Amino acid sequence: MGALRITTRKILSPEEADRFAKSEGGYFPKPQYCSGLQFLLTSKSKNQDSLPIGVVLLGDTIHCFPPDIGQGVNAALEDVCVLDEALSQTNDDISQALPLYESLRVADTKALIRLVQIAFPWQYGQDPFRTKIWRINFFLRLVLSRLLPFLFSPQAFFLVQNYQLSYQEILAKVDRTTQIIYVLGFILLFGFLVVVAWQ
Repeated sequence: MGALRITTRKILSPEEADRFAKSEGGYFPKPQYCSGLQFLLTSKSKNQDSLPIGVVLLGDTIHCFPPDIGQGVNAALEDVCVLDEALSQTNDDISQALPLYESLRVADTKALIRLVQIAFPWQYGQDPFRTKIWRINFFLRLVLSRLLPFLFSPQAFFLVQNYQLSYQEILAKVDRTTQIIYVLGFILLFGFLVVVAWQ
């Protein structure tokens, strides 16, 4: 028996294909996360013992964002690994595992959403001025991280490619570099004002 082949015309009418081709398309939602990752229920079995039943959220249900930094699948797989770890640590006791999973995952999820907003934010309708500021920031961090890697971290877009760092660790590195840039900028501005005042 040969392979079944279905042509596009059999599953999609020419009118529908034309409508799709002319449509404007959709849009990506703004990055967001859910802070409640689990919910426990109690059920009575026939022998009247309480059995824990849980609902757990993973993947896009807890961290929804556009594909700008390519972390959607990675984060979803990490959710599964953290849930597996929580189940292992609690000997598969759902009433203990799900709260543990939430406590282990929620901070990293918040950090991930912040990284999506700052790492490569092309989907969010910035005005041209904000886009130029982002580009300057991107290249400034790139140059500084190459010249003084012990002081400056690369831009978040590059850091998320390092699988050995958690999203919290990446955000901490990005925030530290931002603080150093602000301090250096303030020192340069203050020095410039002193030079101008002395002239």
